[in-house]
Amino acid sequence: MKRHFFVLTACMLVLCFLFSSCSSDVLIRPVDSLLSPPLYYEEYEELVDAFYKSVGGEVALTHPGKGDHRSAIIVEDVDSDGESEALVFYRNSMDSTSARMHFLDFVDGRWISDGDFNGYGNSVESIKITDMDNDGSFEFMVMWDASSVSTGSIMSIYRSPRNVREYKEISNEVCSISEIVDIDSDGKKEVFFVTQSNNAGVVHRTAKSVK
Repeated sequence: MKRHFFVLTACMLVLCFLFSSCSSDVLIRPVDSLLSPPLYYEEYEELVDAFYKSVGGEVALTHPGKGDHRSAIIVEDVDSDGESEALVFYRNSMDSTSARMHFLDFVDGRWISDGDFNGYGNSVESIKITDMDNDGSFEFMVMWDASSVSTGSIMSIYRSPRNVREYKEISNEVCSISEIVDIDSDGKKEVFFVTQSNNAGVVHRTAKSVK
């Protein structure tokens, strides 16, 4: 009995020590604050340095929650020039509720910032990267998860003409479902999505496609 009492007392003392010596910020940290770039890959060290120099200040990486790309940092040759480009999803600080997307290009042996985009949500739901029009330059379809939007996610599409180092947002829609697929079998891909509206309690859904 005495032994059990001693063990219980010791456990209570340890807990008291932990909660008195550590602030809640240390004990409970947001998930994004635990994420860090893949610094253990030597080839990414210069990329991460270039990213932090470009955005400045304190940032928190945020990763897509669904899809094939789950990393906050995505490195691919998206313009078919033989060199890698990078996308980085982040928020300006631990307290910011707006996600952003940063684009970097590898030019003449170094990473340079090549565009920064405001997101349309608190986090990134998913990203799809594909060459929709077969011009050799890939398009990005980003689904932003916004807590203020009850009818779905916000879909943004970005593209850059081949051999032009400048990505631009070309489409923005609120939708509940989205997919990239060759609907008309012409060898080029379209965006198929479903929008949703609520009028006096009646839900209306509309299917659309763009190319």
